[in-house]
Amino acid sequence: MKKRFLVAVFVAVAALNSVAAQTGTVAIGPIYSVNFLGISSPLGGLGVTGKAPGLAPLFGLNFSFGSEKNFLGVTADWLMYKQPLYQPFNLNFYMGPGLYSSLLLTKPENRFDFGLRIPVGVNWVPVKFVEVFLEVTPAFGITIRDPVAPSWLFQSAAGARVWF
Repeated sequence: MKKRFLVAVFVAVAALNSVAAQTGTVAIGPIYSVNFLGISSPLGGLGVTGKAPGLAPLFGLNFSFGSEKNFLGVTADWLMYKQPLYQPFNLNFYMGPGLYSSLLLTKPENRFDFGLRIPVGVNWVPVKFVEVFLEVTPAFGITIRDPVAPSWLFQSAAGARVWF
């Protein structure tokens, strides 16, 4: 599974290389998300993060298709506040609003979630085109299943992006 994921990321980077060279606003990389504080959410596990040319948000795609749990989660975050924490190491703080949506297809808990999130994180830029980040993200929204209910999520993520 991990080898297939890495091959998929490599192929995506290679495919985007010509587009990215023209715009300089494209990023792609791996992300790993976990939920904590005992709050259940389908947003979690291995995924892909990136930025598309001409679009403002950073996107995330988490997925799992197996015998235990099948889900697909999508996030879009606008990092509106950025502040250097320690300039000599290119360590920065960021936060901003975002959106999430997820579909969990595991019986008996099939459900669809969507809502707002607020990623708060730290990123490190060791070289101009590489970003490594850690973030925590409180989120609130609606869970559609029987019955429809409000939801509260608390997620954390670690990942990296290669910028072109």
